[in-house]
Amino acid sequence: MIAEEIINKAKEQLPSWVTEAKLIYKLFVFQSFEKSIVFTNKVALLAESLDHHPDILIQYNKVKITCSTHDVGGLSIKDIHLAQQIDALEI
Repeated sequence: MIAEEIINKAKEQLPSWVTEAKLIYKLFVFQSFEKSIVFTNKVALLAESLDHHPDILIQYNKVKITCSTHDVGGLSIKDIHLAQQIDALEI
């Protein structure tokens, strides 16, 4: 898929994620730092199982997940699949 198609697919399939030219991201907000860490650990296990790792920023009760495929220099179908599976996690 070419970059434009991937961006359009991300916008269509991941409406709660912010789509930029080379990445997608979403901010998750929790009731506590502890719940942020529990979520982050679930994302880490998922990412390891897919061998595709997002950037994760933890700010107390907020977790920002950014997906981009570094070896292609932008978005790939892997990012869309990872984001969909992150959204499917029980939080």
